Amino acid sequence: MIYLSRHINTHRWRRNLYMLCALLVMAVVSACGQSDDVIDGVQEPDPDAASGTWVYLTLNVGVAESGVAPVSRASDPDYYFEEPLRQNEKLNSLYVIIAGSDGTVEAFRRVRYDADGEVMYDNLTFRLTPGAKKIYLIGNDVSLPQPVRDLYEGLRTGDIFPASLLTATLSRGLNDVFFSATDDIPMSETFDITLERPEGNNPAYVSASLFVTRIAVKYTIIAADDLDIIKVRLNNMSTSQYLMPVSVVYVPGKYEPAEVIGGIAGRNITSFAAPADPGLGVFELELTGRTEIEIQNADNTTRKAFRYDPFYLMETPGTKFTISAQGNFIDPDGKPIEGEWLPERTLPNLPLLPRNTHVIVNMSAKADFDCKVDLVPYRGCVLEPWFGLDRD
Repeated sequence: MIYLSRHINTHRWRRNLYMLCALLVMAVVSACGQSDDVIDGVQEPDPDAASGTWVYLTLNVGVAESGVAPVSRASDPDYYFEEPLRQNEKLNSLYVIIAGSDGTVEAFRRVRYDADGEVMYDNLTFRLTPGAKKIYLIGNDVSLPQPVRDLYEGLRTGDIFPASLLTATLSRGLNDVFFSATDDIPMSETFDITLERPEGNNPAYVSASLFVTRIAVKYTIIAADDLDIIKVRLNNMSTSQYLMPVSVVYVPGKYEPAEVIGGIAGRNITSFAAPADPGLGVFELELTGRTEIEIQNADNTTRKAFRYDPFYLMETPGTKFTISAQGNFIDPDGKPIEGEWLPERTLPNLPLLPRNTHVIVNMSAKADFDCKVDLVPYRGCVLEPWFGLDRD
């Protein structure tokens, strides 16, 4: 949501400081014959000719979902598991572009964040003219391919924002992950905002709270069986998707306050647009990074399981998604099931697969199939398909 707040200047010294700065600027202009304002080495647009005033806009940018929640919507520990948010899933860098209503770039800046989510050595305050603005946010773009970054990295004030960026697509090989557990996960969003004309001849100070959305779908596989080798096969996965959210519908809406669950503010995606040909195909991966964990059951007992390193794929259109697995499973009768793919199972309660979703799959060749789960992006979407032979 965009929260706009105006800061009232009540300090006389600040007013005097502005007057002194104005006198200094006039002196420099007279001496050098230049009239362009330059801030941080970037030429800024001229102030509004009618009022001679600026609007100083400070952005507060967060991530759509925090990724750490004490409970899921289901409020049942049996269906909740969420590891601490990984550093690569946090906002580590941000590229901001602000354009006027005619598409002219008025300001841009790249900032970096520390581990606590604070901007390092910089700020997100921009000096702008009043009026309608479009704000483009791209986070963690170090992981984006250079041809995509070339669309916006060369922009300067006065340029026209490239409309092609809004429909730019990303691609991956059929059996390639979109991003690995060591890649910073890119994020993006756009917002419309209107800056009111300041009263009198004094500048206005406003702030806006915005968010970016992770562009990938995170998968975490948890096996009840102690397996040396395990492969997974996901069917009908996209190999092409948009960089920016296209026709995304958030609940709550993008300009509404986020929903708070367990003290965590977030919003779900209920629909989105995909490229005309998303390149659906079968994705196979041998899992790595097995870690023994304990999961709490509904009766407060615990059970041992094995979590594998997460991997990241693309958002995928559709309403039904299936998974299979291959490994040295043991069937319910204690016999090994090696070298064959287990029957496909539909991922339950997964009616769509948008960006910023965390899909947690609990799998076993011995456990009963249970699907009392709830889809909550980056707050614990636990899916428990049962694999193996027919049961009694």
